[in-house]
Amino acid sequence: MAHRNVELLAVGAGPANLALAVAVEELAPELAGDTLLIEREQDIVWQRGMLLPDALSQVSFLKDLVTMRNPCSRFSFVNFLHSQERLDAFVNLASFVPYRSEISEYLQWVADELAAVQVEYGRECTAVEAQTGDDGEIAGWLVTLADGDTIGCRYLVIGAGRDAHVPAVFDGLPAERVIHSTQYTQRIADVRADLPHRVAVIGGAQSAAELFGAALRDLPECKPTMIMRSIGLNGYESSKFTNELYYTSFIDEFYDASPEARRQLLGEMYRSNYGGLSPPPWTASTGSSTRTAAPGRSAWRSTR
Repeated sequence: MAHRNVELLAVGAGPANLALAVAVEELAPELAGDTLLIEREQDIVWQRGMLLPDALSQVSFLKDLVTMRNPCSRFSFVNFLHSQERLDAFVNLASFVPYRSEISEYLQWVADELAAVQVEYGRECTAVEAQTGDDGEIAGWLVTLADGDTIGCRYLVIGAGRDAHVPAVFDGLPAERVIHSTQYTQRIADVRADLPHRVAVIGGAQSAAELFGAALRDLPECKPTMIMRSIGLNGYESSKFTNELYYTSFIDEFYDASPEARRQLLGEMYRSNYGGLSPPPWTASTGSSTRTAAPGRSAWRSTR
């Protein structure tokens, strides 16, 4: 067991903490050298269980980790494509949305490109304990890792993502009969594809729609059925007025709002990113707008 101290510790190398790491490196170089980002996996994969071949991102490539804050940053998605000699190919797609696999590659590239912020893999956080000073106020944090090592820090940021939720009604079923969306790509290969399975897809949002299509592709003899609480599939709320809630200028408004107002705002924003389907991408064509998808690709798109 070993112990060390850092000024800033970020747990989880997802988009939020990677964006934080880039901001620290660009805006506070003196802090960046004393910042550590830990990830429990051995690499960075976005939506590991849902890296389906036809899944597209929900948002524009301009809403990457940095462009809205610093359009000149070397950590932009455009610079990632340029570094991989794929910028021409992406531009010729005539689409604002990349594939989910491209976003996943971009996140790993950003982590590899960090010069001052340290990134360590295979480091799982198992416990967090507040450290108090002589005045009784919190002065820092002590983080325990799965291997017994400890890390002390003044600032702690948790970006571990969400845990998979499997309704209790399925507790009695054999584990091999239930596959959560976060485990789909890892486990579907264990299911025989030559049998006429009856597949129930639980849910009516984007992930469920994608899994319905994936089941048809991966289990060609199956008969999938979608089971949902609503009377049908619904699309996201994607109007200009709703998306203004994601403007960088809205951060200060949200921060200054009362707790009651914040709860209402978060409740209203839910419809813009969860519980629905994302529409197909729009591309300009001869002065008009047409909805298109890449050849052979599904028009359904991912939730992140």
